[in-house]
Amino acid sequence: SNAFKMQIFEGRDSVFRLFADILDTLREAGESEMLAAGINEREFMATDERRFMDFIHQCQKYGIDSKLLAKEGDTCFVEPSHHYRWVSAEAFHLIPYYIYSDKYAIVLWEKPQRVVIIQNRAIARSYRKQFYMFWEKARIPPAQAANQSDANCE
Repeated sequence: SNAFKMQIFEGRDSVFRLFADILDTLREAGESEMLAAGINEREFMATDERRFMDFIHQCQKYGIDSKLLAKEGDTCFVEPSHHYRWVSAEAFHLIPYYIYSDKYAIVLWEKPQRVVIIQNRAIARSYRKQFYMFWEKARIPPAQAANQSDANCE
């Protein structure tokens, strides 16, 4: 089906509504892949660290395989380090986006905070393809970056 559906969440909990949708959608679809680009974990932690870490634990509990593109040099990792790759500052997306199942979502951090979710197989497929092009070219963070990650989210 080539359904097209759009949702907009607004306000401080918009990102947590996105996270709930990611978990629900992947569980319903029986899928486990979540792709995210433009990731700066500090932004998410600043919104609500407890709720953010709860989402990370839920992902691990349900075996969600996340691939996260962060900016070169960023070592604030809240997930296992092999989930992250580094893109150059020029290629880094300042607006985070997520791809999961047949959905593509963007997070707008400005006030009011907004999340836009587009449900459409063709759009999700197109962004997934683009994501994997970035992922293949991205650098694997060095092992020492991973080991000290907890200290690097200050």
